[in-house]
Amino acid sequence: MKPVGSADALSPSSRAVEVQKSQIDVNSPRQFEAPENVKFSQDRIEGLRQTVQKIIGPFPQPGDRTQERREAVKEAFVHAWLGYSKYAWGQDELKPNSLSFHNWLGSDGLSLTIIDSLDTLLLLDLPEEYLKARDWLENNWEGVTGGYVSVFETTIRVLGGLLSSYTLTGDSLLIEKAKALGDKLLASFNSSLALPFTEVNLKNGHAQNPYWDADRSKLADVGSIQLEFAYLSILTTNSTYAEKALRILKIISKQKLERKGLYPLYLDTKTGKFSSKELSLGSLGDSFYEYLLKLWLLSGKRLAKNRDMFEEAMKGVVDNILFLSPNEKLLYVAQVDENGELVHRMDHYTCFLPGVFSLAWKSLQEGTSASDPLEKRQSRSRFLNLSKDLMTTCFEMYNRQKTGLAPDAIHFNLGKDQSPVKYSPVLCVD
Repeated sequence: MKPVGSADALSPSSRAVEVQKSQIDVNSPRQFEAPENVKFSQDRIEGLRQTVQKIIGPFPQPGDRTQERREAVKEAFVHAWLGYSKYAWGQDELKPNSLSFHNWLGSDGLSLTIIDSLDTLLLLDLPEEYLKARDWLENNWEGVTGGYVSVFETTIRVLGGLLSSYTLTGDSLLIEKAKALGDKLLASFNSSLALPFTEVNLKNGHAQNPYWDADRSKLADVGSIQLEFAYLSILTTNSTYAEKALRILKIISKQKLERKGLYPLYLDTKTGKFSSKELSLGSLGDSFYEYLLKLWLLSGKRLAKNRDMFEEAMKGVVDNILFLSPNEKLLYVAQVDENGELVHRMDHYTCFLPGVFSLAWKSLQEGTSASDPLEKRQSRSRFLNLSKDLMTTCFEMYNRQKTGLAPDAIHFNLGKDQSPVKYSPVLCVD
């Protein structure tokens, strides 16, 4: 299959695209394929590029020090995009070994890869591929699928994908589809329970919890939809989305915590109270903490409650579950099991945290003054060092594997005469 437009339009070098094409262009029957031979006017392409650049600034020019890394990222994306376009277009995701597809948001899928890639196509300066995807959505995508979808996954990936690409383009089509999807997802709140259901049927509006978690909700599931719902309210001037989602945080914030600032992974759906002792900034909990900081930023730094919850949570991490390995002094974030006992294991998911630490350092420092309490100033100053030290551990998760691929989790095995070393962050003086 020939990609839309020239090879040069797809990647930094035509040779790179040809390599990627040759790797996926095998003799295999195709059930789904992206539109071919679609042409877009140069005015439309350049107009789109200029619109995006007003938001993100000029696209990088060849020759600067990060050019090689940018090219590698772009070439990897193009390889994956061309494979999806040829063998799984319109479906949720490509199965690269069998050259087929898998739908996991309902039985029919929600074209997840297309929507989740829209903003990436724009940021990587692939306007023709973006327009191909955008026009296909206009004519083919209704935002419905058979069976039930995860409210959390659909919100962060599909609703979030539509909202982010709207932010970059101002294209009314995207906000209209985002609003229609948001309205369907609101059905998850249609109950007398404290917390929303975590699954919804987008065709008939019926909502439920899956049978294996019928009476409980995961922290990340109910605590990581607020950013998208709040932003949808901002863009549509309809407060309903934000009010529904932010009510969950009010319920969570009122609970008594055994370890200050740290929120257990499971809540009782009926009462909203925590129903376990398990703690993790990895799977099932990670994005809840990320969203606390980003909600404060989305509000223009007006939602002080979210900032305070985030800072208290990060203090809880440092005081309770942040350790150094005894021998190599690698920083890691431990977990707490169902019995309330420390487990010296860190999920790969936790490697989102260095980025959040860096964002916290930058955004919180801007609002810190000499009149603030010393403890608060010290706490905010150390975020950058925390980011660097934890990223070193995350790097080693890849670096020490023969495949170069990190495991899902790592265990820090302490010898019988060894004790975990509490982390004492040094203040950042930059």
